[in-house]
Amino acid sequence: TDAVCSSVQTAAATSKLLVDTAYSVDNVDLQTADDTSIIYYSLICDDGYGFSADVTDTVYGYCSNNTDENEYTFHASSQSSACFEMCPASPGSSEIDSEPANFDSADFVAQQNGASVSTAITCDEGFDLVSGADEQYTFTCNGAELGETPYGGSYSCDTCPVCVATCPANPTATEIQDLLDNVVSLVIAGESQSQLVVDAGVVCDTGYSIDVSAAQSYSFLCNSSSSTEASAGLYVLVGDAPVCQPTCGSNAVEDMDSVSLIEIAAGDYGVVSNGTVHCDSTHSLTDGEDDQYEFVCANGTDEAAGGVWDCYGDCPVCEEKCTLPTDDDEFEYESESEDESGEVPHGEGHIEISCKNTSLNLVGSKYVSCLSGANLTFTAEEEPSCLDTEICEAPEVMNGEVSTQDNVEVGDVYTITCNPSHYFDHTTAEAYAPVIPITEADYSEIEVTCEGDELPDFSCYFGCLPPDFPLGTAYPDSNEDGAAPYEMGAAVTFNCLDGSNIEAGTAEATCEVGGIGSPVCGACSFSLAFSLLSSLLVFLLL
Repeated sequence: TDAVCSSVQTAAATSKLLVDTAYSVDNVDLQTADDTSIIYYSLICDDGYGFSADVTDTVYGYCSNNTDENEYTFHASSQSSACFEMCPASPGSSEIDSEPANFDSADFVAQQNGASVSTAITCDEGFDLVSGADEQYTFTCNGAELGETPYGGSYSCDTCPVCVATCPANPTATEIQDLLDNVVSLVIAGESQSQLVVDAGVVCDTGYSIDVSAAQSYSFLCNSSSSTEASAGLYVLVGDAPVCQPTCGSNAVEDMDSVSLIEIAAGDYGVVSNGTVHCDSTHSLTDGEDDQYEFVCANGTDEAAGGVWDCYGDCPVCEEKCTLPTDDDEFEYESESEDESGEVPHGEGHIEISCKNTSLNLVGSKYVSCLSGANLTFTAEEEPSCLDTEICEAPEVMNGEVSTQDNVEVGDVYTITCNPSHYFDHTTAEAYAPVIPITEADYSEIEVTCEGDELPDFSCYFGCLPPDFPLGTAYPDSNEDGAAPYEMGAAVTFNCLDGSNIEAGTAEATCEVGGIGSPVCGACSFSLAFSLLSSLLVFLLL
C-alpha cells in the first residue's frame, strides 16, 4: 500500500469526501488508527453534497486507506458520519415532493439535508396564491446519504402553497360570471388573486353610459375555483350592479312648441349641458333673454343613444313676434330689433314712439312692448300723447331705478332709488334733500322735479353711510363727490371727545355690506356736556 493518499482535493467517488481545499495540499500521509500521532485534516463534501444541517462544527478526519480510492476516517469527536445530496437553489415544482401545480419557484440558496427555510414563492404566470393565504412557506431539504446526484435532494412542506388561476386584467363581458346588460368590460389595472374583492370601473357598450351621478366603481370578487387555465378566473359582482343607461345624441331634444332647433352636443346619461335655442321664424325668445338653456340627459328609449335632453321644467318659451305698427296721423314707430319681415321680438320696449308733428312733445309712454300673443301694449299705464308743452325725459340711473320711464311735463316728479348697499354721493344727496341737515334716507332716495331742462344722469355708489357717532370723531372724513360717503372696504378710526374712552365696540371698523359699526363712548365730562348743550341752544335760536 502506498504511504500517501494522493489527489485528496478531489472527492472520493463513494464517500464524496475530500480534504478542505483551503489546505492547498494534494497528497497527505496514509495513517492508521494504531499510529501514535495522527494528523487530522478538515474534510468537506463534493460540490452538490454536504453534511447534514445539524452538523455545525468543522468535520475532521484522516486518510485511512487508498486501495481503490481515498478512504477517510472521521475524528471521534466529529458530528458527521456521511455526505448527503444537497437540495437545489430556487426549486421548481418538480423539486418539491408534492409537486404543487402551477408552482414556479421559491427564491433561496441550495440547502443541506435537514435544513428548513421559510420564504415567499412565485406561481406560474396567470396563477397566484388565493387572497389571504400565507405569504411564507417552510421547505425542508431531504437529501439521500451518499446519493448519486449532486443537488439531487428534494424539498418537503407540511403546508404547501396552492397556486390557482388569477382573474384577468380589464375583463370582457365573457369573463364576468353573471352577464350585465350593456356592459362590455371592466377597468381593472392588473390580474386579481382568487377570492380578492376589487373595485372596477365599468365600460358600457357604444351608446350607453353610467349615470354621472351614480357610483363610478363597483365591487367584484375573483372566483377561480373551477378554473385550470392561466388567468381564467371569472369576476362575480358583489353588491350593487352597474346600470348602463342610453346616452343622448346631439340635438336629441323632444319637440317643443315653436322651437326649430336646439343645438347641443352628445353626452352621457345624467350630464347637464348647455343648449342653444333657435325659435322658428315667427317666434322669438324674450328680448335680452339668454339663448343658452341647461338640459339633462334623461330617459328616452332603451336603445343605444336613446336618451333625450330634458329641460326639467325650466324650458325655453318661444313667443310670437309682433308686427311693427304702421305710422299714423299722430305717431311714428321705429325699432332697432325689426327683422327683414317687419316683425319685432317678444319683450318690453322694442318699439319707440315719436310725435309725427315735430313741433310737439311726446308726453307719457315712449315705448310699445310686444307681449304674449303678439299683443302690442304701451310700456306705462298712461298712453302717450303729443302736446305743445315742455317735458323731461327719464334720467339714466346707474345702480338704481327711476319710478317711470315716461316723458313727464314740467312740475312732475321722478323718484330715484338706489340699489341695496348703494348710495348717492354727499353732493347729490344734499342737492335734492327736502330739508337740511340731510338724513340717511336722502342718500338712498331722491325726488327730481321736471323743470323743462334736460335732467342729468345719476349714479349710486357701492359703500356705506357715515357712522352714527355723535360723541366723537371719525377719520378719515366721508367722501363728498363721485363715491359713497365711505367706499366698500374703507377703514374708519374713532376717537371719543374730551378724552373719554370707548366703552362698547372697537376703535376701528371697516365698511362692509350692512354698514360701519359705531362704538359707544363713556360719559362726557361736565364741561363738554355743557359746551355741547350751549351750542345746541345757539343753533335753535338762530
